[in-house]
Amino acid sequence: MAYGLRPANTAGAGYHTGGFVEYKIGTLGTAIFNGGCVTMAAGSGINVLVDPIAGTATTAGVLVGARWTNSEGEIKFGQHYDGVSTNSDAYAFVALASNTVFRVQGTIAFINAHRGVAYNTSGVAGSTITGNSDLACTNGTVGPNAPLVVIDVVNDGKQSTSATPDLLVRFVDSAIQTLIG
Repeated sequence: MAYGLRPANTAGAGYHTGGFVEYKIGTLGTAIFNGGCVTMAAGSGINVLVDPIAGTATTAGVLVGARWTNSEGEIKFGQHYDGVSTNSDAYAFVALASNTVFRVQGTIAFINAHRGVAYNTSGVAGSTITGNSDLACTNGTVGPNAPLVVIDVVNDGKQSTSATPDLLVRFVDSAIQTLIG
């Protein structure tokens, strides 16, 4: 079962703190799932990004959690944002797309030829039970605007032979929306 993108490391030689930034959620009536891509809408805030595309600079990062106030005035925290339109003060915790290596499930068995190649994504929603996105890397489906570059397969003794391996990926530069955060 796909689980979306999970921050795994930073690109380069620096250490990874697992840090994230907090941004106001723009569209309160739309759910955003953990591991799903988000974009910053001018004058609005963070919104779900259904289809990250290279060349459009729309991927701000990946949702890792949220907080909001429900209609009864209770402050809620969750690994996903529930998308209830009567919520207020809703904020997304975002792992930025720039310089982050993500772990994501692939859709076909890994072969060495997948390394360094940009692939598309699949999955547009998520599970309200787990809170996870259903986004996956369609390794094997190359597209002209593919947003994810495969770095490697997760080397844990199982993934290299799995039909749906966990991959280490990063966003191509032309897919990343630059934010100050």
